[in-house]
Amino acid sequence: MAFSIVSSDNETAPRFDGNFYNNLSNLMFYIAAFITLGLGPSSRQHFVAAVVLMFVAVVAGFLCVVVYPFSAGTALWANFASQLAQILSMVYLIE
Repeated sequence: MAFSIVSSDNETAPRFDGNFYNNLSNLMFYIAAFITLGLGPSSRQHFVAAVVLMFVAVVAGFLCVVVYPFSAGTALWANFASQLAQILSMVYLIE
């Protein structure tokens, strides 16, 4: 998992710095994980929960990429939500 450093939300974040590309690569990973979810879930209930959580991860990752040029602090929280949803979806698939 990647970490982002945010100094202040009042500063204008550069449009395409290292954190932007980091968030963009995370989004691509979430999309790839969402596409490959159907490779063997153990139960129907866990699969549905994993799909919903992975969808949340993709949406939050997309929000992180879109919002980052305007508010780095908001993007950081969206990145956190996205990674948390991905971890929870993997927990449902492992159970």
